[in-house]
Amino acid sequence: MRKKYAILSEDELHEDIKIIPPNDDKIIEIADRDGNTYSVNMKELSCTCEDWETDRHNFCIGDPRRCCFHIKKAFRRNNAIEEQKPVIKAILNEYHTVRLNMLFGMLGSQPVAIFYDDESPWMDVFTEIDQNKQIGRSGFNYKEKRWAYNEEPVNGDKIASFIVNSI
Repeated sequence: MRKKYAILSEDELHEDIKIIPPNDDKIIEIADRDGNTYSVNMKELSCTCEDWETDRHNFCIGDPRRCCFHIKKAFRRNNAIEEQKPVIKAILNEYHTVRLNMLFGMLGSQPVAIFYDDESPWMDVFTEIDQNKQIGRSGFNYKEKRWAYNEEPVNGDKIASFIVNSI
């Protein structure tokens, strides 16, 4: 039996974590490494792949967890990333698939989006990675309480404490 993930309505999503779909009904064909082709509807943020149809279709249109690998690739291919908020830009530009569990919060004006699954102690943390407020991905292992490659983001100690106390 598959785990049920927290489903948020579009009203419950913070503005900094909402994906803005393109305002057209464009259907884009995206091929994977094995030669399979999937149809992505950019306006509905939907895909014909098994990952989307099994796990991602229940998330609201603005939720980044709705984006399978193919939807992210369609955003990159169609230059539809620039109109997004900084956290969403970083998520869409990242080649990893968005994990299905999500925590989101603000440290003052600093957005922090955390994605994880039950199979791994590693989490993807999208937040400011330098003093210039550039948003990027950092890895955090909640069991070992450490950042990957000792590359701690801005306010890494506070983020780590939040993660350890939330999981």
